[in-house]
Amino acid sequence: KGWDSLFKPFLFYREYDSFIKITATCEYESSFWFGCLESKLRHFKEKIELSPKIHSARIWPKGYTRSSGEVSTWTSQTWFIGFLGSGSHIEHMIHEDFLTLKERCYSD
Repeated sequence: KGWDSLFKPFLFYREYDSFIKITATCEYESSFWFGCLESKLRHFKEKIELSPKIHSARIWPKGYTRSSGEVSTWTSQTWFIGFLGSGSHIEHMIHEDFLTLKERCYSD
């Protein structure tokens, strides 16, 4: 493989069968909060990859950030996590891990 393969676009939404969309909203110190959340998302991804039925999980490398407008100080960011696994209902396989992620986010 040459340099061309390095610069080929990655077809994230074609590569994975299932997705989770996670959106967080905060006021003011958004870079700190979103950085903490990204760290938790990486731990979540690593944890669910331990499941024998999950073959691959990947976080879309960049969150999508949106501000509420000129007047508002609220910012939201959305991440997508793609999953590839065997069997149906992957969401049931990762349910416990997702509840743990949610609990950790609300406890901070």
